Amino acid sequence: MRNLNKHSLKRLSQKDEVPITFQMPRPSKKNTRQSTASSRDGSARREEILETATDLFYERGYENGSLRDIARVMGFTQAAIYYHFPSKDEIFFCILDRFTEVVFQAIKDQLDTPGDPTEVLRKALRQHVSLSRDYMKEVKLLIEDRRLLSDARLQIVRAKERKIFDLYRRHFEKLRAANLILPISPTIISFSLISTANSVYQWYDRSGSLSIEEISDQLAQLYLCTGDSAGQPSKSQTAQRRAKAD
Repeated sequence: MRNLNKHSLKRLSQKDEVPITFQMPRPSKKNTRQSTASSRDGSARREEILETATDLFYERGYENGSLRDIARVMGFTQAAIYYHFPSKDEIFFCILDRFTEVVFQAIKDQLDTPGDPTEVLRKALRQHVSLSRDYMKEVKLLIEDRRLLSDARLQIVRAKERKIFDLYRRHFEKLRAANLILPISPTIISFSLISTANSVYQWYDRSGSLSIEEISDQLAQLYLCTGDSAGQPSKSQTAQRRAKAD
């Protein structure tokens, strides 16, 4: 064995020093696939829970539907529901928050479209009424049971409803400036239209004589200062009649 003094130790340490680098272990492709599949399965399970909860709350009312009921319908344990959602309030919030976001984006896309502002309004209303028909359960829960949300979450939902109202109000202000609507406050018109469009779930009959397009067009005609208000068909109605005739 070599006889090492402090000087030789210093030389040895300097000579033998090697920079050390660390690399985080990378997951194998197999683990990555498993993680992606697990995430996908988790998202699908959340969707399934939300759909089941929507049906249950619609049929029984939010107050009369419990997490235990949701778990029973799905064949899960209650703990499995808690794994995805911490509370019943969270489930209800997700249902209403997603629906109001869908309505907001759909109406915004229509009202942001360039063109004849009266036709733009009709298309936006048609979209709104169609959503009220297709999402009758969510609309009913929004109108009748949203007050049962926790205060913080209720404020979030109301803020999105306000954004929808503001979209309509700004558009009616443009129509008012161009003398294209009756001399009624854009605020009053906006509240009236939203209330009527949201109430479709209460009375719309798919087998009835009026289509969604006709309902939305006639709703718009209540306020427009155009030839349509005098009973003349709108451009969209004329096109529909021509298509039927062909």
